Amino acid sequence: ILPLDDTVEGITGNLFDAYLKPYFVDAFRPVHKGDLFLVRGGMRSVEFKVMEIDPAADYCVVAPDTEIFCEGEPVKREDEERLDDVGYDDVGGMGKPLTLIRELVELPLRHPQLFKSIGVKPPKGILLYGPPGSGKTLIARAVANETGAFFFLINGPEIMSKMAGESERNLRKSKGVLLYGPPGCGKTLLAKAIANECQANFISIKGPELLTMWFGESEANVREIFDKARQSAPCVLFFDELDSIATQRGGRVGDAGGAADRVLNQLLTEMDGMNAKKTVFIIGATNRPDIIDSALLRPGRLDQLIYIPLPDEASRHQIFKACLRKSPVAKDVDLGALARFTAGFSGADITEICQRACKYAIREDIEKDMERQRMGKDTMEVDGGQEDEVAQIKASHFEESMRYARRSVSDADIRKYQAFAQTLQQSRGFGTEFRFPAQPQAAEAAVDTSAAADEDEDDLYK
Repeated sequence: ILPLDDTVEGITGNLFDAYLKPYFVDAFRPVHKGDLFLVRGGMRSVEFKVMEIDPAADYCVVAPDTEIFCEGEPVKREDEERLDDVGYDDVGGMGKPLTLIRELVELPLRHPQLFKSIGVKPPKGILLYGPPGSGKTLIARAVANETGAFFFLINGPEIMSKMAGESERNLRKSKGVLLYGPPGCGKTLLAKAIANECQANFISIKGPELLTMWFGESEANVREIFDKARQSAPCVLFFDELDSIATQRGGRVGDAGGAADRVLNQLLTEMDGMNAKKTVFIIGATNRPDIIDSALLRPGRLDQLIYIPLPDEASRHQIFKACLRKSPVAKDVDLGALARFTAGFSGADITEICQRACKYAIREDIEKDMERQRMGKDTMEVDGGQEDEVAQIKASHFEESMRYARRSVSDADIRKYQAFAQTLQQSRGFGTEFRFPAQPQAAEAAVDTSAAADEDEDDLYK
């Protein structure tokens, strides 16, 4: 069993005693040759790989009498990633573009004598352009693997930064979710709850915190955040106020040389380079989903969009209970009536009502204490046998608090969010009904039609 090189950087001491022995002792864990497993110990986590099993077998169970050997050079992460090389078979639905790219790239690499005999120089390069998520990087990787050529992946933001950027070694995309909705509805609170329930580390970043006045520093901040998330995996990386750094590119005026665009490019690069084995989940939150760049929302990035609406009556009742769970509330306070009366209020608005009522209760209790002090020593001696009344939040306090209650989200804002959600469904094709053909003949005809279309598409010169 050997560790992976990028997980043992800076670790000294005996890896067997610190990680492997506590992991396997009396656990009877089954292992398979080639397995990768993560072991947590101390302040770091180390990833190991099962290299060999003796006697020769594909799998075994580690018992108390099993001998474990971990001497040797750590396994390089690059070697592991090469096992998942992409080929032409992994690229689907791109017959004509792939044929053209193979002609421009593969022929000069495999048959350079053809161009010499004709006296024509091969093309120096090609530009792949198209909408996000259409497979541009996948095609380039497939061509390099099929031709046996070296493949260097250089992301644009690495060149634009003031420091020499690290080449992204991991090519698998991460998964994430975007929470959007009116302000004060609990998007940040929901992200924190998810991290706590999953027992994962939680890193929260406000979008504007990443932006600085120095050239290249903003992109460096993004790289530093993702490096920290990889080191503390499993981790939930939460970007609050995402709209401040992820607005649509190319439409900014007076943007200090496109600083915000470079930050977004770096953010996309880090999300694409995040290794799935690092178990880092990305959550974004915004109350302006209409200005988010579409490249950030494509599949493989923040591909799940969840609308966090204003709470309904039952939800408002639960919010009142949650806000007052540690407060002494009088029995005459009807939280259900408060929930019914606060239609259209956000969670933050309800929290303000509860805090204001608590403040009135505290103020009343202080006034009572001051009144008792003014009554003098004699009165205090007479009442000395009586216990002090326990301060409670009464119905009168909530009635006074409701006089200053206000809605932070208007009806017009709610209609905007509902319209965006409907537009999003229509643009992504949600709600379409698909049914397989009921008759086998219809299905065979469809297959024949698609096969003929593929033949036409594969013929580049037709």
